[in-house]
Formats: sequence, structure tokens, C-alpha cells
Amino acid sequence: MNTAFQEHLVEHGIHHDLTTPYTPEQNGVVEDDNHTILEMVCSLLHALKIYLSFWAAIVQIAVYNTASCTLPNFTPLEVWCGKKPNLSHMRVFGSMTYMHVQK
Repeated sequence: MNTAFQEHLVEHGIHHDLTTPYTPEQNGVVEDDNHTILEMVCSLLHALKIYLSFWAAIVQIAVYNTASCTLPNFTPLEVWCGKKPNLSHMRVFGSMTYMHVQK
């Protein structure tokens, strides 16, 4: 931490806590979010009876569609970009799909 950054935090009234490097367990907010995501993934895997090989895709879907706890009416993408995301490409996860393979 350099002095300029510390002064910036004080100037803007930001309280900054430091953690020991490489100890994510000290960050309770992230640990709570990770726990919530894993619960959603396990629920989807179980409810839809999907193979475990789809685990990574389900994690992406869970994170993409999850509203922030601190901003419950907005998705993280909406907060970051400042506009509502276009969800027209979304489909019900686990629905039947067909693929055409050209000869």
C-alpha cells in the first residue's frame, strides 16, 4: 500500500481492511457468494438430473443470472455496464434442443 492510495481512501471516506495474502477464507463476502453459487449449481444438477460434466456451464449460468446481495434489483453485469442486459438469448436450462449436422 502506498501513501497516495491511503490518502485517496481517507479522502473519500472509504474504510479499507487488509487480509493476509493467499487466504480467501478471510474474505467473508466472497466466501458467502461462493457458497451460494455452489448451492445453486448442486440444486440445478440434482433437479435437472444433468451429468456432472456440465458443472462449469452451470456455474457460468448461475453467476450470469444472480443478482447482487448488495443491489438486489440488479445483476452484476447491469451494475458494471450501466444498462439492462439483453436476455433474449436465454433459454430454460435443461430444455430439449436439436442440432443440425451438415453432411
